[in-house]
Amino acid sequence: MKKLNSKSMKSGMIALLLSSQALMTPFVAYAEETTAAEVQSEMAQENEAEENEVAESAEAVESGEVAESGEASTTPKLSEEELRSQIKDYGTKITVKGKQMNVLELGKEHQGQNKTLVFMPGLGEASQPLTQKNLLDRLAENFHILVVEPFGYGLSDNTDEPRTSENIINELHEALQQFDVSEYVLVAHSLSGIYAMEYAKQFPEEVKGIVGMDTSTPMMNGYMDMGHMEAPVDEEGNALYLPEIPDVDDEVNEQYKLIAQLNLNNTATTDEAERSNQVLLDAKDEKIPAGIPALYLLAQDSYDDIEMRREFMDQITMDWEEQHVDMSENPDEVETHVLDGDHLLYFTQYEEMAKLITEFVMNLK
Repeated sequence: MKKLNSKSMKSGMIALLLSSQALMTPFVAYAEETTAAEVQSEMAQENEAEENEVAESAEAVESGEVAESGEASTTPKLSEEELRSQIKDYGTKITVKGKQMNVLELGKEHQGQNKTLVFMPGLGEASQPLTQKNLLDRLAENFHILVVEPFGYGLSDNTDEPRTSENIINELHEALQQFDVSEYVLVAHSLSGIYAMEYAKQFPEEVKGIVGMDTSTPMMNGYMDMGHMEAPVDEEGNALYLPEIPDVDDEVNEQYKLIAQLNLNNTATTDEAERSNQVLLDAKDEKIPAGIPALYLLAQDSYDDIEMRREFMDQITMDWEEQHVDMSENPDEVETHVLDGDHLLYFTQYEEMAKLITEFVMNLK
């Protein structure tokens, strides 16, 4: 009986949550120097092999064979109406560009006392209020928090509007204007780190700081043209390889999986994923303006992955910390910490992250 191996599980989770903006699966180490074209060819072969492996794993689940969890996939796909009937509402619906955008507000009693924290999700993150609940709950003890779910995410409407950086940034700004906040800190995960940099350039008088949680950098893919793959599904069309959110009630995970299924490969996140590599390329020469401090909490697994790539990708000239420092006009305004864990750092390091974020924000002018 065939089981899904850990590599397949990791590939599926990355595809679903992070698409091409997750740090790529480790490459084959080269004994000799290779050209960019050779690397790209090898990467294409690796991607194809992984996609085949995920497909084979999905077939094993579809046929009723046991996966790593020990459970066969026999659940029929729920309709959109059935999913919505089981999803419990959270947050506040506001109108942005004629559509409904969902915003979770926490720690309202702290508004005006400390800086407001504005959370931005990683690419395709089904429900940031749920996946980052442990971190949010701790920060809400001291800060006013707004978790803005972009179109296509969480409980916000889907959209056919192109998911360009410009549209995403302007929609976020329009949402924040409805919450009476004029100064705030952007707290971004993964690809949103690039959006946060662009946002700070566009609204420097409002952004008082940026916190990056293992955020993407323009250099991370060696300035190469990378593809993406859709989130894998079983024969019934159910999402595969959804991670368990640790240290939360079962209901949180149940709700997370329902929302992930509702938004699975929708038009907004699919379009954003297809544009994601170009977002990195376009940001190559961009910087966070001087006067806006940045704190980066980086995953050790991501750091190690970058070091592996540097062995044969000449375009990657900096390590993971250096790449983030280089994203600011003033390197002296950047603080970095490498924490044990993977790209979903907030699953395991939420206590330390809350402590470091609190210290950083409290010291802002």
